[in-house]
Amino acid sequence: MLAIDNGAVLRKLGSHRTFVSQVEKGHTTPAEIVAGLKSRIEDRVREFSQVSYGLHPFDVVEALRRHEFPSDLEDYRETEDPGLSVAIELAAMLVREPVEVRASTIDFVADLGPAVERLSQLAHEIISCIDLIARHETSHGNDATAYLSSNLFSRMLMLRGNQYSHIERNHCRRFLSAPHIEVHARQALGLTYDEATIVLDASEALYSERLEAALHELNQLVDTKGADFVEPASPAGYLLRSLYAEMGRLGSFTEGDLVTATGLSPAIVRAALDLLSHPTGSVEPLKVVERIASGRDPMRGKAYLRLDQRYVLVNTAAATDRLRDTFENALKSNPRAQNSYNKWRGKQAEGIAVELLEQILGVPATYTSLKYRSKPSPSDPAPELAEADALFIFDSVALIVEVKSASFSSQARAGDPVRLVTDLRKTVGHGATQAARLEQLAREDGGVVSADGSWLDLSQIVDVHMIVVSAEELGRAAIDIDALVRSGVIPEDTLPWVVSLHDLAVIAEIDERPPAFLLYLRQRTSPQISRLFNAGDELDLYILFLRGHLWAMADPRVLAAKNPMSAHVTSGKIARYEKQPEIVVQSQTDDLAAWMYYKQGQRSTPAPRPALHANRRLLEIVDFLIEEHKPGWFEFGADLLDGGPKAQKVLASALDELLRRANADGAEHSVARGLSGHWGYSMFVATVALNGETSREGMERMGKYLLLKKYQMRAPRALGLVFSPSGQLFGAEYVGGSWKHDPDGESLLAHFKLKNQRGAALPPSAKRRTRRLRV
Repeated sequence: MLAIDNGAVLRKLGSHRTFVSQVEKGHTTPAEIVAGLKSRIEDRVREFSQVSYGLHPFDVVEALRRHEFPSDLEDYRETEDPGLSVAIELAAMLVREPVEVRASTIDFVADLGPAVERLSQLAHEIISCIDLIARHETSHGNDATAYLSSNLFSRMLMLRGNQYSHIERNHCRRFLSAPHIEVHARQALGLTYDEATIVLDASEALYSERLEAALHELNQLVDTKGADFVEPASPAGYLLRSLYAEMGRLGSFTEGDLVTATGLSPAIVRAALDLLSHPTGSVEPLKVVERIASGRDPMRGKAYLRLDQRYVLVNTAAATDRLRDTFENALKSNPRAQNSYNKWRGKQAEGIAVELLEQILGVPATYTSLKYRSKPSPSDPAPELAEADALFIFDSVALIVEVKSASFSSQARAGDPVRLVTDLRKTVGHGATQAARLEQLAREDGGVVSADGSWLDLSQIVDVHMIVVSAEELGRAAIDIDALVRSGVIPEDTLPWVVSLHDLAVIAEIDERPPAFLLYLRQRTSPQISRLFNAGDELDLYILFLRGHLWAMADPRVLAAKNPMSAHVTSGKIARYEKQPEIVVQSQTDDLAAWMYYKQGQRSTPAPRPALHANRRLLEIVDFLIEEHKPGWFEFGADLLDGGPKAQKVLASALDELLRRANADGAEHSVARGLSGHWGYSMFVATVALNGETSREGMERMGKYLLLKKYQMRAPRALGLVFSPSGQLFGAEYVGGSWKHDPDGESLLAHFKLKNQRGAALPPSAKRRTRRLRV
């Protein structure tokens, strides 16, 4: 099944909007522009009826399927494909039951081709007008909410098959295939989710088998009799018409065909076809447009067009996309069933999200379903219990996870900005607030009280990230953190990473190094990244990150305030920061799709897995730290890869120079670098073992220097490495814990004539003990 690249499909509208300038010319108000667009729609719907008159509806749908969809996925690149699958659905609703059908000829190019090309253009224009009308008519809420809602409406209008089917079906089965849920589904719809997918798959397979058989038979006839043998009444002529003119003849099927193909009972197949088909001509053409514009698309969740008890495929990817919605809406008719399902779906969504994060991070969650409360205080002697769905702890890093399974309301899907913000506050906003509460307690109190009354010590945590996972596809609402802040969905000082289950599953399947995931979290929740990078899809940003291009210079004044030991603020740095341009992220997922299609057997040409592009020397160090999970492996792996390609090259060159000098004179040499970002500050040192020095002696010598540099730079954590003269890594030492004044440390600074770095006033956390771990 084709997974459509979200960002690229939305950007395709640009190629179909050249006519809009004609509509907007001379119109100055939104009302005038909307009126012009509506008039354009009426003209285009009228012309669609004229062009399709006399063509069989099934022939039109099948011809448009071939026109809009790729014939195969071998060399398919979504960014280069002008097709728009929603155009097929619109056409299926606009075609009428034929009063008379034109006689076809073998000359199919002259017969159907021009008509199909024009029908495609008309459908594209109508869809573009609907989208633009929604944007101009968005009048409730502030600019940020209008921006989010118009993007959600565009997503719902345009995108079909926007999830990889193996991931989507796995999640849907977790939600809908439990025995107690299937009982409710069968009562409401007459079939289960699995039975519906069996019918969908069988119809696709039946179509493919017939097409391949017809092509094979035609080739055999031509090879045997010759091309000149083809006449209208001949078997070859019949096959030609079926393949290229009267296409619906080959593509259509009956209930009996699917009963035979699936082995299911006629009642179940009939229930599936009733659920998944749209009757030809059942809605007047302008009413079709009106319903689509109001978010009540008659083809939503449908796979087939029905006429006289025969069916033709329209878009099974679209039906699969919305199949969960179809079943969930049916369950709403029974309050008991809906309540049971909502609880089950929430539990399953949490389980899937935690499993995916454990796969990405390579370790089990430290806590799941963690119930906790703050320390009692005079103002709050009996704090209420709160819950975090999962908590991952790595030395000085904590990842707080909240999972939300609620779906968008129909009003939000239709583009109502006020309702969208209400829904987002219930999901994203509530999840962010829950995660932020635990983050605040870890930072201010150094821990929380568990439900059993024990103290959960989080005093060593200095780097906290909040992850909000949604079972709903959120589109731009998940990406544009700045708009979420401006619309009041999340607090200004709380920047979680908001991601769908599907996109999290794709990231887990790519299976990059865990420290790279932490670095991605840092980048995605960076205020600069949110402000400067304008993308349409989370996976576009993730692939851009893997390629080493998701990076922006942080505000040097903010870094100096947060990390007093980092580099000094200069006018040049401020100027470079302020001159950073906004970046519109084009589609990055063609290579990802090729790899996915190859993995799933949908293309035979091998395609490489998307992988992190980073400096080879630094990746060797990161892999060394990951091995056996050496202390500090997670956060320092991310620290070393931070800063963009240029910073990586500078650090790697310094290490190469260290080895060159140590081998040249055999003397003691070292490298010390402060690593900083909006996430915090750390200290990295490296040295080379001296001739005749054992690895233990080298580690002890480096360890003293590491402590000295950590104290001098007041870093909350530090990592030291020892290389052999040949460049092999001997070992690593990690030191965590906030800085506190130490007379011995001051004496050492004076002895080695190192400058005593003066920073801001010490926070209360400065009294925490130092942790020193060596491997």
